[in-house]
Amino acid sequence: MDERPIIFQDITLVNHTKNAQEMAQAGRDVEEIVLAKALKLVLEDRIFIHKNKTIIFE
Repeated sequence: MDERPIIFQDITLVNHTKNAQEMAQAGRDVEEIVLAKALKLVLEDRIFIHKNKTIIFE
């Protein structure tokens, strides 16, 4: 999965009040959202890959 172009990225903010389990869950949550957004772009044919460049039409 990491060898392909990056289509979409996001972050989630955490602070010192979160424990390790909560941080891990926050990471899984943001990965799920990012994957859904990337798949939507792919299925809508809004991504064009040329050589080593990825172009996303908004």
